[in-house]
Amino acid sequence: MIRDALISDVPILVGLVRKLHEESYISRFCDDKTESSINSYIEDEDFIILVNASDNVINGFIIACVAKPFYNNCIQAHEIILYVKPEFRRMSIGALLVNEYVSWAKSRSAYEIFIDTRTAIETRKTEQFYENIGFSRIGSYYHKEEIE
Repeated sequence: MIRDALISDVPILVGLVRKLHEESYISRFCDDKTESSINSYIEDEDFIILVNASDNVINGFIIACVAKPFYNNCIQAHEIILYVKPEFRRMSIGALLVNEYVSWAKSRSAYEIFIDTRTAIETRKTEQFYENIGFSRIGSYYHKEEIE
């Protein structure tokens, strides 16, 4: 079942974001920052957090926002993070979450809807998944290690 995240979901979502970081290239993770961000997103009408819950267990989630870019007044929707627990992947949970995100974006009058693969978790499979559900590749992300 897809539903909006609740404040009571925040500790679970923080744990899932931690799991995502363990799977991805992203090396720095801060529980406090993640918790405060999720709390503020739940309260902000320009953000949405959707969860897939089965028997009160969250198996996946998506965080997204809408905003106007600096170069025009058209609303764009941006997926910030999409994560499904490894044992629940390829079970349509991601598709359900993305479809709800798209519906929400349309309800907010978004004229463009973006989604990406910045975490580098199963990148090729994720790209194929996005293409299969109607998204088109328009670019690439690049990363440079922090230099100290």
